[in-house]
Amino acid sequence: MTEQLRARRTRHQREVATLRRLGYHVPDVFGRTPPDTGNGVGNGAERKITSYLIPPGVFLGAHLPQIFLRPKIFFGVAMGQE
Repeated sequence: MTEQLRARRTRHQREVATLRRLGYHVPDVFGRTPPDTGNGVGNGAERKITSYLIPPGVFLGAHLPQIFLRPKIFFGVAMGQE
């Protein structure tokens, strides 16, 4: 990791910790699941409360069958009509 990215991550972690100490709820959202490294967000309690974005292939794989098999139901629910 470059020094610039490392500095940005450290600053972000300090800002989030300060907001949480002040009583604000700050959710963690990451673009990908980190590898288990033995420290940080990749392990323990932090990993349990962190949200990760779904990779596009997984998202499409979960939804495409429903779009083609039951389009009226899928788009009815997607548009707020049940």
